[in-house]
Amino acid sequence: MDDNFKQLCDEYTQSVKYPEYGEWCKEVIFNIIKEYGVSDKKEYLTTEVFNPNSELYEIFDGNDPECVLGFINYKPQYKESLYDTIFDRFLDAYNERYEVANKELADMSFGKYTGLDILVELLGRAENSNVDLLYNAFEEIGVNGFKEYILQLV
Repeated sequence: MDDNFKQLCDEYTQSVKYPEYGEWCKEVIFNIIKEYGVSDKKEYLTTEVFNPNSELYEIFDGNDPECVLGFINYKPQYKESLYDTIFDRFLDAYNERYEVANKELADMSFGKYTGLDILVELLGRAENSNVDLLYNAFEEIGVNGFKEYILQLV
């Protein structure tokens, strides 16, 4: 990072706005699940995925939403697990909100750098990140919340 870019980042670091945790986080997650769907059968979900005593959880924690979501749509014929899909799409939703909240900076140009370059750098420095919001939502929804929502979709 050259000195000019570092100076620009330092100049804007105090004025950048970050999306805060709220209901929107859980709504985004539920919308992703609804949009991308669950390919597994209900029997597998109830006897294996949402059963903390199943063999799936001999090593992993059946009360951890990340682990549970990692076993949904996690078969060779599927592109990625439900957890991976939620993770990627949630970050996209967060980044969109982040850019909108900082539209004035995002639209600026500073010679060879853009406002988006600065926003990307500052996001990497942020203490409360997009991933933190995702895990806060996972924790608040909990395995039982995911179970209730997902089983009504299959």
